[in-house]
Amino acid sequence: VSTQSTWVQSIVEAVRGNFESNIGRKTEEFVAVHFVSQVVSGTNYFIKVRIGSSEYAFLRVYKPFSGDHQLTAYQLGKSAEENVSYFEPHTHTRVGGVGKVNPATEEVQNIVNTVRGDFESKEGKQTHFQAVHYKSQVVAGANYFVKVQVSDSGFAFLRIYKHFSGSITLHSYQVGKGAEDEVEYF
Repeated sequence: VSTQSTWVQSIVEAVRGNFESNIGRKTEEFVAVHFVSQVVSGTNYFIKVRIGSSEYAFLRVYKPFSGDHQLTAYQLGKSAEENVSYFEPHTHTRVGGVGKVNPATEEVQNIVNTVRGDFESKEGKQTHFQAVHYKSQVVAGANYFVKVQVSDSGFAFLRIYKHFSGSITLHSYQVGKGAEDEVEYF
């Protein structure tokens, strides 16, 4: 295990946006603490990052021989005492895999508000348009699968794509959902 260095911090900064998008919140800090690496057809970096005053995460970042750094997995809930080491990407943490269901955040509501006009142009004016919960998937940007309350008792599932550039589009949606339905990949 090696200690923090300027170039490792630059790797961490290169994937910070992906990481924060995937966990659905901004981090208080994002400081590389330790790392190990593995040479494959490029290099896998396993980096311990301080994301709050006493909050840590492990990142798995892949750097192909030519190309940009890619966040391929992460693990939350790590402590100051834990040392980072090799770990496999798992479905619930892998970039490209769909994350767990989370309560809607202000950021998710803002994303939903951005596509409301597109949705209403296809389905008509809605009395409500409140994000309830969501799952996300990091791709070349992020897919958001959001449950939205569209009337007193009606819900819809929206699949929204947010590109890394910041552009947001309504990819697809499903109507006729109930209060007990949990959003899934579609």
